[in-house]
Amino acid sequence: MIADRIHEARLKKGVSMRQAAMDMGFPYTTYVNYEKGVSEPNSEALAKIAIYYQVSADFLVGTDEIEWFIEAEKFTKSMNERLANERKLLKQLFPDSADEDIATLLYQIVPAIQMMNHEGIKELGKRADELSRLREYMNQETREVIEEEDCLWEEEQRKKENPPTE
Repeated sequence: MIADRIHEARLKKGVSMRQAAMDMGFPYTTYVNYEKGVSEPNSEALAKIAIYYQVSADFLVGTDEIEWFIEAEKFTKSMNERLANERKLLKQLFPDSADEDIATLLYQIVPAIQMMNHEGIKELGKRADELSRLREYMNQETREVIEEEDCLWEEEQRKKENPPTE
């Protein structure tokens, strides 16, 4: 049962056994043995696996029949929508920026979303805060540039209205 659930969770996450083992800090053969049912993880390993796949330990041992996949799909869909909205917003803020530059900003967020674990969610929050601060900074910079341009324009108008006398 545990092996099947670990296998199912890994496939859903879309990672290889080698990648999963590396991400969780297990030797590759240890992880393969867990997933193939050759051995069962101890409580510490079970906790790591549950956190990595964002499932409960109860799910892994088969005592929790909640369809966590539905929740994971909802989460992924909402994050994709959020990324699309952020892309639109960044494009509005930086209309001259290349799509690649905007994509670079956004794809700094993607690993956090893909991890879908506690650390990944914290990282996503940090990136969202960075984007918010960037928006605030750009708004402030824009206001300062506009104010400076207004001052220059007003000065030019004064010079036109009151030309210097010789």
